[in-house]
Amino acid sequence: MALSVSAAVAARRTAFDANPGPAALLLAMLIWGGTLVVTKSLLAGMGAATLLSVRFLVAFLCLVPFAYRSGFRMGDVFRREFVLFGLTGIVLHNGLETWGLEYTSAGSAALIIGGIPAVTVALSRLFLQEPLPRARALGVALSVAGVVLVTRPPSGEGALELVGNLLVFGGVVSWAIYTIQGKRMSVRVPAIVGTTAGIGAALLFLLPAAAVESWARGGIPAFGAADVAGLLYLGLGASAAAYALWNFALEHVDASVAAPYVNLVPIIGLALAVLLGESLTPLDFAGGLTVAAGVWLSTSRRFAPAPAAA
Repeated sequence: MALSVSAAVAARRTAFDANPGPAALLLAMLIWGGTLVVTKSLLAGMGAATLLSVRFLVAFLCLVPFAYRSGFRMGDVFRREFVLFGLTGIVLHNGLETWGLEYTSAGSAALIIGGIPAVTVALSRLFLQEPLPRARALGVALSVAGVVLVTRPPSGEGALELVGNLLVFGGVVSWAIYTIQGKRMSVRVPAIVGTTAGIGAALLFLLPAAAVESWARGGIPAFGAADVAGLLYLGLGASAAAYALWNFALEHVDASVAAPYVNLVPIIGLALAVLLGESLTPLDFAGGLTVAAGVWLSTSRRFAPAPAAA
């Protein structure tokens, strides 16, 4: 028995050594899963533009030394393709999501973000001509239906929550567009270079917006110890380490294998939001389950199209 257990442990270690991609993906998802709750907390003391500027400035400074070794140069920040890359994946995705969190709960935002894989499948079909089997198309429809349940028009004081939910969904669409850009760019540009240049280009938009926001609010906000800890988590963890883990994993697994791991982000975010006291309605849960079902149909390998005949 002891020999069998030892052999099993050795086999698991060998499997991990052969392909550390899944472990890297899981760690990245755990980091990203906490971003909604941390962001929601930080928004109580600062504006969205200021938060995003500090977050991605920290990430940029952290990534530059590594990206430089792979060919990154500061002039890349001003190249058109990287400006568009940063505008969609950093400014619009994170900006709309963060702005939306000023009006909606982290739990609702987590449910909406669960539609990212399905929206990406739909846009990939439209712009990359990737195959879309019937089951996968049904998954896209289910995910959209789930998002509609979560973003249903509320009444009375809840009208602002609808605005927040729609802003978060705009961030979902922006991320899908960013992913398509990344797929096209990956054959020419190392992932670390594209990520760093995109973040640098995003700062060209974020820093002026933060300056205007600080002026409108009467000055730069005071950062307490909790704020600094949260910003370091978002900058070093969610924006630098998690992206690095994601890119590292893609060196060991196919993108189609990595994509479904994103589904863990809203689950982790929702669990944290509930643990911290946020409440969800039955329709929120129904919408979340519908999104999950749609995502499963959209990403399941069981419904992948058969390879073309040689």
